[in-house]
Amino acid sequence: MVRQAHHEGPHGPDDLINCLACAQPIPGDAPTYPDVSGTVCASCAPTYAELLDAGNESFVDLDTGEPLSMAMRRAIHERHVAAGGLETDSMARP
Repeated sequence: MVRQAHHEGPHGPDDLINCLACAQPIPGDAPTYPDVSGTVCASCAPTYAELLDAGNESFVDLDTGEPLSMAMRRAIHERHVAAGGLETDSMARP
């Protein structure tokens, strides 16, 4: 994780991280998406539609590092849509 000392988050310069994908600073209270290699901002986070891309093994269980099965990805997608969410919604969360 790259930190930027010249930008400050709510608690000082060490509170700010950069997006793994675009390298832009992410404020401490902004929605993010966890990745095994770091953190992704809301703009770069995957959408719920991307969960259903066949052969997409980039979604993993963060505890085990194992790829999520298509059944698990479909269940996450269906829960989101059933709750009124859109497929195009970012998977980033506060």
